[in-house]
Amino acid sequence: TAQAVGEHLQARVAEVERFNVIKGFLNLTIADGYWLGFLERAASADILAFPDAGRSTMVEYSSPNTNKPLHLGHLRNNFLGHSVSRILEAAGHQVVKVQVINDRGIHICKSMLAWQRFGNGETPESSGLKGDKLVGKYYVAFDKSFKAEVEELVAGGMPKEQAEKQAPILLAAQEMLRQW
Repeated sequence: TAQAVGEHLQARVAEVERFNVIKGFLNLTIADGYWLGFLERAASADILAFPDAGRSTMVEYSSPNTNKPLHLGHLRNNFLGHSVSRILEAAGHQVVKVQVINDRGIHICKSMLAWQRFGNGETPESSGLKGDKLVGKYYVAFDKSFKAEVEELVAGGMPKEQAEKQAPILLAAQEMLRQW
């Protein structure tokens, strides 16, 4: 159990100061002395040093999933990526900031197909939903329809693995992607 592992580590590993178990997850607290020693060794070994200035460095950040709503974690990633870029620039690097908006592929076809089938022309304005929330709504609608079709095929005698590949809505999304 997590409790037994925590007790074992605390009794045998000096760096483990304490532990707790929350909902089955083992959380360890590592002693401050360990971290101070680690940072001293790292500083003396120059492992935290910047590479030579003047190099080009690409930093990709943000790149949210186009089928899911944005949330606070995306802001964290944006701030982190921007900060890393600025630190590298301050060290003399030529920094290229990149964000990949992957709006092509089966994932977006699932949302588009569900919107075509179930959306009745709904728009962000008519629904009062932000665009990302509306796209996410139809991604979920696709999944619900897909699961219902799989259940129907399985009830008709088709093996589940085959049903998951032959669900009509999935085949339609795959065809949409091929046509795109």
